[in-house]
Parts: sequence; structure tokens; C-alpha cells
Amino acid sequence: MLSRKYATLPDLDTHPDVYETPDPTPLLLQEKTVIESESKPDVKPPSDELPKSLSRQKRAMYRNYLNSSENSELEILPTHSLLEETLPQRHERLLLEIQELHDEIQNNESNSALSSQVSQLQNNLSQLTERLKKTTAEKEASSLINQLKSFTLENAQELNNSQKSTTTKKSAEVDPVALTAAIEKRISALEKIIGTNSSQVISTTSAGLASTVVHLEEQLEQLVQQRQTDPISRRIKNIVSELDALIKLRKKDDNQLVHQELENRIDYLFNAVETFDPVIVLTQPLLNRLNELQSLHNEASIFEESIKMLTSEQQSLQQKGQDLDNTCKQLETNLQDNTASIQRNVENLDKKLTSLVEQVDVLSRQNNI
Repeated sequence: MLSRKYATLPDLDTHPDVYETPDPTPLLLQEKTVIESESKPDVKPPSDELPKSLSRQKRAMYRNYLNSSENSELEILPTHSLLEETLPQRHERLLLEIQELHDEIQNNESNSALSSQVSQLQNNLSQLTERLKKTTAEKEASSLINQLKSFTLENAQELNNSQKSTTTKKSAEVDPVALTAAIEKRISALEKIIGTNSSQVISTTSAGLASTVVHLEEQLEQLVQQRQTDPISRRIKNIVSELDALIKLRKKDDNQLVHQELENRIDYLFNAVETFDPVIVLTQPLLNRLNELQSLHNEASIFEESIKMLTSEQQSLQQKGQDLDNTCKQLETNLQDNTASIQRNVENLDKKLTSLVEQVDVLSRQNNI
């Protein structure tokens, strides 16, 4: 409140402040909290406070998320993952852990027994690596072979299906003239093998399609007849027997070459032994001499090392003697300087004492007078 003496003065603002805001009402506060809660993102409560209305799948997914978030980033495999360690991964993990143990034990000198056990474990694991490599290689090879077999079977089935489909399509699309030309080429090749006359072949251009088909049927009947196939089988049997004989001769030649090489090597070794026979008598004394020379060489090396040590000690003693000579010379010079200074001091004291005595005598004479 203003005092009464200033109440009548002009230009005094007694009204309330325009910029003052009134206190918020509880209704406004409630609306503000509701708006803030709606604007904030949904934060999931922990698994214990989840409402029962959620399904089991959502709870399981949330539990897996929490477990995965607790794991550190440096773990090799998460503890709650669905993956399983393979044998090589487990082996590598054991190797790393044992190496860490070995490094920790080496720092502590008191754990010598533990270090030996850890080194033994490392040796055992290194031996296991070779076995694991072999087993993994065999498993991989077998799996690859099985995959190849399945792949070849699938490809064969696909090829058969595709060939069937293509043959059906081609049979409907290809011209009969092209088919007859291909069949005639095959028949001419068969006739060359069998030895029949190729002049009997009928050209497709001059005759019609029916005559060519009849001619082809006749040729097929001739091929199927036994009198045509018997000479072919005889020729094949003769060729097979000749090939067997050639293979046997080749094996014999190879064996003879091997035996000849062995005999040549044996002859060379016998000749070498004959040249070394007169020297064998001298080998034992030579070995004895060499052993003695080796022992002398070792003793000489030891003697040389001892001489080097003695020379180094002698040099150190000479250095020490020189140092002692220098110190003695310094002591002599210091003693001479000290004696000279002492003599000077004594002379000065003698002079002072004589002057004092003279002064005392003079004073005593004056007193007597």
C-alpha cells in the first residue's frame, strides 16, 4: 500500500500488472497431462507387468528381445540363440580359452603345475585339430558326392522331361524331309560299319515319301537279321582279344623296364661299394682323429675365452693402477702445498709472538719507571 502523502501525486500506476498470468486450474492440468501421455511413444513395461490380454506369442517375442538385449556384443554365440555350436567352432573356442588361461598363468610364477597341465591340454587340442580336419573333409566329401548324385539325377530327370517335351514339339513342327535325311545319314553310317553297298540308297528327292519309308523298313530288317549281326560280333570279339593281348604285352614291357632299372641301380651300388672297400679300413682311425681334433678344438676355444678374460682383467687392473698413480701425485702436490702454507703460517705466528713479547717488555719497563 502506498503512503498517504504519495497518493495525490500524478502518474502513479496502481493497477495490477497486465503480464501477470493467473494460476492454472486443475482441469487445465489434467488436460495437459492427457495430451502429453498421448504424444509420448508407447513404452513397453517389463514382462511381469504385461496385461493378460496380450497373446502368448507377443510375450515370448518380448522375452526373447529382453534376453538378447542383456547379452554383450563380444560374445561368440548368444546364450539364448537357436543356433548350435559346431565341432570346429567349439574347438576354436576351447583353443582361445586355453590360450587365455596360459597367458594368465605365465604372469603368475607360482602356478608352474597349472602351466604344465595347460600346455598338455594345448597339445591334446592341437592333435585333435588334425582329426577334426580329416573327419570334416570326409563329411564334406560325402555330402558333396551325395549332392552331386542328387543333382545329376535331378538333371537327368529334367533332361528326360525336356527331351520328351522337345521331341513331341519337334515331331509336330519338323518337316518329314528333314527327318528322312537324318535317318538316311544314320543308315549310311551303319552301312559303312557293316560293309553293305551304299548304291542301294534311294534319294528322297526323286522318289516319294512312301517309297523311302519302305526302303528304310527293308534296311532295318536287314540290320536286325542275325546273319548281318554275326560278323559284327565276330569282329568285336577279335578286336577285344587283340586289345587284351596288347595290354598284357604292355604290362610285361613295363615290368621288364622296372626290373632293368632296379638291376642298373644295384650294379651301380655294387661298383660304388667296390671303390669304397679299400677306404673302409681307414675309417675308424679317421673317426678317432676327428673326435680328438674336435676335443682339441673345444679346449682351444675354452683356452681362448680364458685368455680373453685375463686380458680384459689385466687391462682393468692397469687402468686402476693409473688411477692410483694419478691420485698419489695429486696427494703429493696437496701435501707440498699444505706444508708450505703451514710453514708460512708458523712464520707469521712467530713474528707476531716476537712483536707481542717486545711490546710486553716495553710496557713492563714503562711501568717500572
